[in-house]
Amino acid sequence: MHLTTINKKLILLIATNLLFINLLSPVLAQTATKSIQSKKIHKLHLLRLSGSVAGCCAGFVVGTPICFVKILANETDYGAHAITDGFTDDNGSKLLLVPATIMWLPAATLTSLLEAPCYSLKHAVSADKPFSKEQFSLYELESPT
Repeated sequence: MHLTTINKKLILLIATNLLFINLLSPVLAQTATKSIQSKKIHKLHLLRLSGSVAGCCAGFVVGTPICFVKILANETDYGAHAITDGFTDDNGSKLLLVPATIMWLPAATLTSLLEAPCYSLKHAVSADKPFSKEQFSLYELESPT
């Protein structure tokens, strides 16, 4: 008699476990579906990340000489006008502008060489879309003042 009580309890335990597993099966199915979807999303993020990194690298390499030329033009113009402002009258005589530009060109070149990689990296990293105009520094730069 003692054996049948143990058998009944064992059968009852197995039945309750099976019922519990059946009740949990939708939850387990959702968890499995979520893990499959998260793997797909994870691969999509990796593809986007690799495109962003490639765009950032290309933007830095291509954008550095573009930034150099733009900064050189801005710095040369700004420096020449800053030098001649004390010597020119209100009419805007440009007689001293050519020698001031020639004198300021080495300093502007050095400044451009030092600033161009920084601006290029900043634009390459802060761009919204990979391989865009912003990433290649093709839009107007900030003024040096």
